Amino acid sequence: MLYGAVDTYHGYAFPLSSDTVPEAERSARREAAYRLAALEDLAPAVREAAANALAARDQGSRPAAAEAMRDLLSVVSVQTIRR
Repeated sequence: MLYGAVDTYHGYAFPLSSDTVPEAERSARREAAYRLAALEDLAPAVREAAANALAARDQGSRPAAAEAMRDLLSVVSVQTIRR
């Protein structure tokens, strides 16, 4: 769920088309992603990776955001396997 929220925010922060995303929609997606990262009972490694991914998106760097998203997916995968 967390990964999906962060990924959705990424789509609104960096749309693939030239159409712009309304700021209200982008803001709502950002808030939802941050809420999930803060409220879910997450392992510390997942929480840290999510914070890094969200921060990279907020900084507006596509390459940094993509790398942080790969890191988040990797951490989530490891945590899922451990369960």
